[in-house]
Amino acid sequence: MLKMNLRPMLRYTLRDSLRAMSVFSLVMLLVLIFIPLMFYLTSPDGGEVHFSSFSMAAAIFSLVSGIVGSREYLRMGIQHGIGRRSGFLALLSTAVCSSLLLAIFGQLLLLFGQAVWNSTEIIFYTDLYQILYLQDAEAVLSLGQHGEAALCTASLCLAAQAAGMFISLLFYRLNKFWKLVAGVGAPILFFIILPAFLSALPPSSPLLGALSALGKWFGAAVSSWILFFLIVALLAMALNWLLCRKAAITAAK
Repeated sequence: MLKMNLRPMLRYTLRDSLRAMSVFSLVMLLVLIFIPLMFYLTSPDGGEVHFSSFSMAAAIFSLVSGIVGSREYLRMGIQHGIGRRSGFLALLSTAVCSSLLLAIFGQLLLLFGQAVWNSTEIIFYTDLYQILYLQDAEAVLSLGQHGEAALCTASLCLAAQAAGMFISLLFYRLNKFWKLVAGVGAPILFFIILPAFLSALPPSSPLLGALSALGKWFGAAVSSWILFFLIVALLAMALNWLLCRKAAITAAK
């Protein structure tokens, strides 16, 4: 019977995650320096560019990390006698820690970017939090606002990583036919069928009204953002546990 042994599994997943985040952070730092520099050298006099990339890039990084790492970590843990519960708790703890670290690095990057570029009055480095909730891309954030912005990024990254784990574990449980259906059908559903369906609805449709109300609630306060993505993360993690507790963890193909 596999045993509960969280510490070595957590140490391994955290170390691996930190290596990946180090590479990602270096890339984002180079992007912060060179991409705005290109705009600065080529922009006409009097033009302004508001540059924001970190939050969405961090969310994509978290999604991919959840997809590519989950099964490998679970397989490695089981091969070394570590139980599924320990493996899952290690993945969950790593997701929380990495999301918080990405959020903190994002705010440090914001401070650096604003110090370097905002004084040019041509390039303004900003954040999704400023755009959505302060509606002032050029604002200098207080300490409390930096905290709110970090929580926004952390909750988004946690939800993205939980979603990536769900995608990875779901495909692990499906047979070849349903993998093909899900792999081809999901993009068609979300990017073609669903937008076409919504655009065909009349403006008075209850569904459009509900989506509009959800959008207004989401944009009304920072707490709405954080609560929404925490709920998404909790639901995804609950499904992830149901998927991984009995999954047959086989060798990589």
